[in-house]
Amino acid sequence: MVKNKIHISTYGGGCETVHVALSKEAYEWWESHTEEHGVGDLENYISAYDDDYDVEVPEFAEFRNGEFIADAPGIVDQYWRIGFDNARIEVEVNGVNIFTDPDDADNEFYSPSVEDVAIGEAVYKDEPDDETDIRQDTTWTNDEKAILEELHEKKYIVTYVSYEKGEFFRAEFEIDEEFDKSKITVLTAEDWRTGEDLIADISYDGEDLDNEGGDTTGKGIYAYLWKHGE
Repeated sequence: MVKNKIHISTYGGGCETVHVALSKEAYEWWESHTEEHGVGDLENYISAYDDDYDVEVPEFAEFRNGEFIADAPGIVDQYWRIGFDNARIEVEVNGVNIFTDPDDADNEFYSPSVEDVAIGEAVYKDEPDDETDIRQDTTWTNDEKAILEELHEKKYIVTYVSYEKGEFFRAEFEIDEEFDKSKITVLTAEDWRTGEDLIADISYDGEDLDNEGGDTTGKGIYAYLWKHGE
């Protein structure tokens, strides 16, 4: 019986994103404050781990309650994802890269963009003319439907975005049959604020793979006020 060890990872520039619902009064206070003073105070407040921030925030406009933003009482959703258009993908079978660099066949570390793989422009080491490619699909789970309903209900949202660079997804698993790249599906979901397609999961043969966690470096923290549906 064949036993193959598979490694799949994605990397590039992405984000940790946290969406938190605000009261109308809190939203309007922060909106007015940022219009007058800029977004710096909001970014300082939203990224603090305790009460270490310089701006005086009235009680009704507090939304962290002394907690890190990911633990805020009004949190609606949190995810750590990379954009479909920005990601590169690495796939190895028994330690051997399945892709070939079209410009340098000796480059063992070549990783094509996920977009190139999904639209059929990647070059494969063992099957250079093969047209069977890694697939792409969208997710629409019951949890996602519930989150959308909550965003619609709450309407007034502040979003924390930590821009990160590095590895966002890593999965290693074994299969008892021959590896088939067409069984890999990259699953995307839209960012609630921007609508950008983000890589939410990766599956093999219909089973979601466990993301063992990547390794990224933070490049900057930003905050955005927005109203869902407007």
